[in-house]
Amino acid sequence: MSSSRIFMRDEAGKPLYTITISFPIDAMHHMTSKAARVLEENNFLRRNFQRYSRLSARECEVLKELALGKSSGETATELFISVSTVETHRKNIRKKLETTSYYDLCQYARSFDLI
Repeated sequence: MSSSRIFMRDEAGKPLYTITISFPIDAMHHMTSKAARVLEENNFLRRNFQRYSRLSARECEVLKELALGKSSGETATELFISVSTVETHRKNIRKKLETTSYYDLCQYARSFDLI
């Protein structure tokens, strides 16, 4: 694990002086699994940003409710829209994100800070 600190920048904002401290992480230590999850999430973000950016703000709200396990009726009540509108949003979300997997939809919601 490494940590860097910038102490001085030039006129263009580029770093001139930095210090980096690195130390090994024990494979059995809990930080290893946390770091792996963060890296995995970062890779997911990079691979799927274009797809996610196709969603409207309302579709993001519906995706959040879906990932929280709420039914179409509960989502409709929460967002003050009809159940058929929720179903349409869910269909459009699956199409735009190119997945029907509940796990993948939850991964989008977690990775893009909806939940």
